[in-house]
Amino acid sequence: EHQQQEGLDAAVQVSLRGRDFLPTGPSSVPLAFSYFPEPALRELTPVGGPSQGGTEVTFMGDFPRNTQLSSTHCRFGERRVSAHAASSTEVRCLSPPHTPSSGAELSSVVASLTFNDGAHFSDASPALKFLFYVLALSACSPLGGPTAGGTLLTVRGSGFGLLGQPNAVRGRFTWADGQIVDLGTAVAVSTGSVQFRTA
Repeated sequence: EHQQQEGLDAAVQVSLRGRDFLPTGPSSVPLAFSYFPEPALRELTPVGGPSQGGTEVTFMGDFPRNTQLSSTHCRFGERRVSAHAASSTEVRCLSPPHTPSSGAELSSVVASLTFNDGAHFSDASPALKFLFYVLALSACSPLGGPTAGGTLLTVRGSGFGLLGQPNAVRGRFTWADGQIVDLGTAVAVSTGSVQFRTA
């Protein structure tokens, strides 16, 4: 068995009798196989997102130098999604929808990568986990405030403190015309409610 090196491309040829391997002629379609070392997956950020999916997740580590985006996929548990950006140090993809078991607010799955269209998945050691959480909004009060801002807005629901990162909880207003007003970081966070100062 011959140990190959990273970046080595081998021409793929086949023979039916041990001689005259094909393809060989200029009109033949060239086929190639590329060798790369075992990718080293080291970190992912963020470590969690809503169960509806759509969170942009960045996988970081040492990956093949000639990474092909079309063959690169992220896996969350058993769900596989295509990467939308890939380099030798980062891979980015959107988390898929995930349904936690009945009554559960958190669900942890192993995150992994493939660089050859699913033929082989690379995990971190120890395994990297991504947390899906159930976030639901049920009410807010008060329902209005002065244009000068400064109103203490309380949003009720569930799941606000599930990731244990209260300093990362942010809010925003989205107007009917699509304009977004950032409310910044929450001033208070609990599992059942979160508070912001209006801008």
